[in-house]
Parts: sequence; structure tokens; C-alpha cells
Amino acid sequence: MALTTGKRTTTVTPSATASRMGIVPAYGGDPITAGASALGEALSEEVKRAAVLEEEKWKAKFSIDTYKALNEFALKNKNNPNGFTTSTDAYVDELVANAPNKYKGWSKQYAGMMAARLGQGIINNHYINNQHEAINLNMEDGAMWLSNAVNHLENINYAEWDQKMFDSHLAEFSEKYVSYENMYNSLDPELRRSYSLLEPEVWKRKHQLAFEQARLNSKHKALIESAALIDKEALTGKDENGDGVIYKSTGVEGELSNVQIALNTITSNMDKYINNPKVDDLDGFSTLGDTLTEERELLKNNSLKFANDLKQNYDIQQNKLKSMNEVEYNRNIDFLFNNVSQPGTNLTDQELNNQLNALNATTADREKITKQNKAKNIIGKFSTLTYNSNPDAQTYSYNGEQLNFNAFNSNLFHDSITQTLTVLAAEGITDYTYDDIKSQIIDHHVFSLTGKNPQELTFSYDFASGQGSEDFNLLKNYAVNMGIVPKPLTTFINQNYSEARLNLNIKENRDVLVEIAGMLNVLQETPYAKALGIDGITAEDQILLTQFYKDYRRNFDVNAKRSEGMQGSSFIQENDFVKNWFEIRNEYQGDKSDKILTLFGNRINEIGDDVLDNILTDTIDKSSLYIFGVNFGNIAGPLTSEETVKPLIDVPILRWFKVNDTERADLNLQLGVQRFKEVLPDYLVNYYKANNISERDLALRTTREIEDDIGQIIQYVFSDLNSLGYGFE
Repeated sequence: MALTTGKRTTTVTPSATASRMGIVPAYGGDPITAGASALGEALSEEVKRAAVLEEEKWKAKFSIDTYKALNEFALKNKNNPNGFTTSTDAYVDELVANAPNKYKGWSKQYAGMMAARLGQGIINNHYINNQHEAINLNMEDGAMWLSNAVNHLENINYAEWDQKMFDSHLAEFSEKYVSYENMYNSLDPELRRSYSLLEPEVWKRKHQLAFEQARLNSKHKALIESAALIDKEALTGKDENGDGVIYKSTGVEGELSNVQIALNTITSNMDKYINNPKVDDLDGFSTLGDTLTEERELLKNNSLKFANDLKQNYDIQQNKLKSMNEVEYNRNIDFLFNNVSQPGTNLTDQELNNQLNALNATTADREKITKQNKAKNIIGKFSTLTYNSNPDAQTYSYNGEQLNFNAFNSNLFHDSITQTLTVLAAEGITDYTYDDIKSQIIDHHVFSLTGKNPQELTFSYDFASGQGSEDFNLLKNYAVNMGIVPKPLTTFINQNYSEARLNLNIKENRDVLVEIAGMLNVLQETPYAKALGIDGITAEDQILLTQFYKDYRRNFDVNAKRSEGMQGSSFIQENDFVKNWFEIRNEYQGDKSDKILTLFGNRINEIGDDVLDNILTDTIDKSSLYIFGVNFGNIAGPLTSEETVKPLIDVPILRWFKVNDTERADLNLQLGVQRFKEVLPDYLVNYYKANNISERDLALRTTREIEDDIGQIIQYVFSDLNSLGYGFE
């Protein structure tokens, strides 16, 4: 439709204008108009409720976020109010700036209140902490200062105490007091109570008493230290205090030490101090004179404890020094006692007295050593009756017979001992026995022979050459002439024999056993062989060593003969021989050698008791046995009167035993079997060990294997005996 100029298509009514201006007409009864009005009111309430919810939601989130942030600031700045303020001011300003316009006022007010509340708590904490810190620092500083001051004053020369107190510590005391007073007055009352802080005047008095205690301790320390130095002089024999005089104790029983005297003096002085502290005014101006009785009682008790503790410390030091001196003294006394006991020591009474004086010997030790020296000299004189090595010695008349001092006179031995006992008794020396004198006389003889005291002797024996050391040979000659083996030699043999048998795996121990057996054999070859004994070694052990020597000698000679003929060594090596020999014959049955012999015996019993004898008899009977060129393996004619039977074992009763041809053959066969059975254990053990046949293997060997073993062993025996001149074909 075309528009016509001047034609109005829309009409604006007054009611519409009024409606836009907020003028609501009165209900006119129009239903449509009434419905529209009600709908508008409902929509307006909904908008309001939504707006309120949104506002509360925003405020709640603001409150949460603000609390978290401010609380974090508070935690980080618990004792730093300025730090907290700086952090929160910037944060609140930012919050307000970012808040909607309609909430800016509210957010600033809310955040400010929360920050102020937290800030006040921080300020309170900071204030309280400052007080705690001030208390702790003041107390630590005061305690450290007092400890250092008291320690310094207690350890200086007491003559300087007054001046040091005046020069430094008194001024420091005044300063510390003012500092404490200021701190005390600035504190909250509840904090004073919680720390149990002393009132300033009480604090001051406490420290005055501490300095007075230090003065007393310093005085008492000086007395005890001076006394301790004097006591030390008596122990060291040196001028410890530099006064040019060395103090010496009287040695009277119950004599008090100078330290104890000093402590007694201190106790007496403190009793006077209790009644009147002015008695110490002579020490200087710093004596605390206005003390109460109960205060002086405390000072006294503390001073006496301090002095007693010092005494105990010095007692410990001096007891240690006494112990060291005692050890050294006893060592020197023992050395002198042993020295005068030696036959080679000849001290006159004056020489001995000089040495005793140098040691400051006690009366008891003087008597003991003097008596020992006198007894040794008397015994030494009588020892010359039986032996004197000096060729120029004069003769001695005894029972109408002129005897030379340098000759061995065993017949006079007993008489010399009894005469010595008589002379010693006349000198008041009665604690020597017959054996004591006998032993010492022998020691004198040994010294005359060797020029050595017993502990200086050296013994050795070379088995190959049959020669002993010089000392051994000299003592052997003595034993030959006197019929007595000197104690130094018996001690050596006994000690080494006992130690060597403890571990036969050590070569040195095996060598010692060979050496000792050689020595014993030499001694037993003397004319007095039957009378000689080795103290400390039983008769059974001596028999054992004697047999060991013979068996080892045979094996040694076999090796030597084979070596000469370039035939190799014996079936049994020397080291193996020694170890196996003693394992077989010692009391301990757990050795490998014993186990082998036991199992072998069990196997022989299982096979038959006579199997061994049969094998040995048959083997020997089938061989031509020559002994020093005489055939004993068959009946070849009678022996001449000059011919003798030399069995394979040395049986004295058979040496000159004459036999006919039949008896001879049977005798030698029996002796051969006997000899083989005697040496069989040594060869048997070595055979199984050399072939690495264990006890278990031996137990499982068959009869044929056992018989073969015996045959092999017999061949080894034949071979070794052939090397010694016993011929077998």
C-alpha cells in the first residue's frame, strides 16, 4: 500500500504515554489489562530474588578467598606486623579495585576488618615473643658472664684476686645489674611469674654471693695446689715449686700428706668464717662482710665441697704417680734381688748399701736383699768344695784327703750342702732347704764352667754331627762328672719338649723334638746314665724320647746312606717320620695316624690274627738274610766261637748268646718278624698317607688288597734296612 502524504498510520494515546512514564491507571474492569499487570509484578520479584542470590554468592566467595589470603599472610608474618600490613594493604587495594562498583564499599570494609583482626593478633604475638626473647637472652647472657667471671677468678693467683675484681668484674657486675633491672621492669607481670624471675635486688644479692664463693674457692685452691706440689716433690724427687728445696716425707706410718693438712686448715678457717666473715678482711676489700649466717653456711658447705673435690683430684693424680713409682720401684727392687742372686754378681756390703740407698729401699726390702746377697755369697764359697774351674786353686783337706778345688768332687756334694745349711743358720738365715742350696750350688758350678748366669746359656744340638752347643757340652761334662743334670738344661729340655708336642704340624717343633732326643741320648750315654734324670719330664716320656731317638736315628741313617749312594731317600721322609711317630705314640687317639692303625688292626682281626705273622715269616724265610757277611737265612754250618748273633733289634741278653745251626735259623726268623712288627706301624702309617688312602678307604679294602699292602710295606722295610748293611736278596 502506498503511503499517502500527511496520512497518520499509528496513533499515540495518552494512556500509552502515561504507561511509559510509570503512571498506572486504575483498574477499569478490563480483564486483559489486569492480567498483564499481574504478570509484570511476578517477573519483577523473580528478578529481585535472582539478584539477591547472586550478591550473596559473590560475597561468600569473596569472604572465603579473602580469609585464605589474609590467613596465609598472617602465617608467613606471625612475628612481623610490618610485613603483614604491607602484604595485606596491597592485597585489599587490589580486591577493592576488582570488585563490582556496587560492592566496592562493602569489600573494602569487610577485608579491612578481617585484616585488622589478624593484624592485632600478630602484634600481640610479636610483643609477647619479644618479651620471651628478651628474658632468654638476658638470662643466657647473665649466666655466661657469671660463669666466665667466676671461672676466671677461681683460676687466677689469689694474690691478684682483689685487683682483678676491681679492674673489670665489678664494673661489669653493675652493668649487668642495670640491664636486668630494665628488662624486669618492662615485662608483663604474668611473664615474670611464669619465668620465676628474681626481683632485681634478689638477683643482685645472688650474684654477690656467687663472687664471694669464687673468692673463697680461689683462696682454698691456692692452698691445696701449693700443698700438692710439695707432696709431688716427695714422689718425683724434683723441686716442683722452684723454692730450691726438695721435700721428703718422714716415712712414718700414718704421716699426713700436705694436701690433707691444707684441707684441715681450710676446714678450721671456715669454722671461724661462719662466726665472723671479717676474718678474711685481711685478704682485701672484696670480702663480702654483710652476709647472714645462713648465707655463710651455704658458702662454707660449697667451699668445703670444692676443696674436697680438689683434694680427690690431686689424690687420683698422686696415686697414679705413686703406682707408677711403685711399679718402677718394684721393678728395680726385683732386678736388684735377682742380680744379687746370680752367681756372677759379687757385691760388697757397701756396694749393695749404695744401690739400696739410691732406690730409697724400704726396711723390709733392704733386709730381704741383704740376706739374699749374704746367703748367695756363703753358698758360693761352699760350692768351691765340690768344683772350681780355677786351675790355680789350692787344695782342700777333707777327712785326711787333699782335694783340689778345680776337680769334680761329687762325694763332697752332700757334705757341702749340710755345711752350708749350718753356716746359714748361724747367720740367722733359716728359710733355705736342702734342695734350695743344692740348686744354687749347681748354678755356681755352671757359672764357673761357662762364665754365664743360667738365663744367659744357649743350648742346641746338631743331630747329623752329634755335637751340641758349647754350653750344652760343658753342662753335659758336668753331668758326666757329678751325676747331676743342671737345672738350666733340664728347664730348657722340659719347656721345649712340652711346647713342641702341642703342634706337630710346625717344622720348628719337629726339629726341637729331634734336638731334645739327641740331647737326652748324649746325657744317657754317660757313665751315670741310670742315675740321670730330667726334672719335669716323666720316666715314661724319657723312655719315649729314648725310643724315638733310636727310630729316628735309623731313619736318619737310611737317608744318609741312600744319599751317599745316590739311591734316593728313605721311604719315610724325616718330617713325616717325626709327626707320624709321635701321633702313633701319644695319648691322644684322634690323630690320623691312630685312626689308620686302629682300622688296620680291625681289618687284620677280620682276616685272621695270624695273617700278618704268616706273611712276614714267609717273606723273610724266602729271603737270604746277611748280617755283617754272615748268612742267617739258611743252615750253612756252625758259627765259630768268635761269631755272634746280631739281631735286627738290640737285645743285650742276646748279644753273646751262642746257638746251633737250627736254633740260629729259627731265632733269626723270629727276631726278624719281631723287628718288622716293631717298625711296621711307622711304615704302615706312612704308606697309607703317602698313597692318599683314607680311613674310609682302608675300611673298604679287600683281604687281597690288605695282603698286597703288607707285601709293599715289607719291601720298603727291606730296602731301608739294606741301606744300613742288612742284606736281603
